[in-house]
Amino acid sequence: MFWTGIWNLKLDNNISINLPVTYSVRDTLGMKVVYAFIDSGKIIITKMPMIEAEFIGDEEDLLDFYKGVQEGLLKTLDGKLLEDAIIEFRNLKVQKLNFSVRSGNETYMIAYLGFVLNHYKYSFQVMEMESKKNGLGEKILQFIILQGGLSLKNQFH
Repeated sequence: MFWTGIWNLKLDNNISINLPVTYSVRDTLGMKVVYAFIDSGKIIITKMPMIEAEFIGDEEDLLDFYKGVQEGLLKTLDGKLLEDAIIEFRNLKVQKLNFSVRSGNETYMIAYLGFVLNHYKYSFQVMEMESKKNGLGEKILQFIILQGGLSLKNQFH
């Protein structure tokens, strides 16, 4: 079973996540990427600094930014959108996407959560082969731990 042995990985002072023992972390030029491998696929977590051109001054800017992320992901991966929602998670506005992509003869289901927090972009992607999908993507939020006291204002800069 995937979650029988987990470690708590601290991404920074704001966020940590419970991950399976098998994972690797790469930290290059301020961008952190975590790869965790599961029976049905993999989890990819990224933390990237916002650039000046990605100014987010209010909730409308944030939602526009999320729309651009969605369009970029689907275009880059040639994905088919299955679900698109903005949800509230511990006082933050979080983008939730589910989409499918084809690679060779296999279809992959990708559950994506993304948000902006304190001048950083975070994304959590669970990529599972459709034939082995175990529903982890729908449960990933319960494994993300945020520090207390964060609010929508922490998403603007």
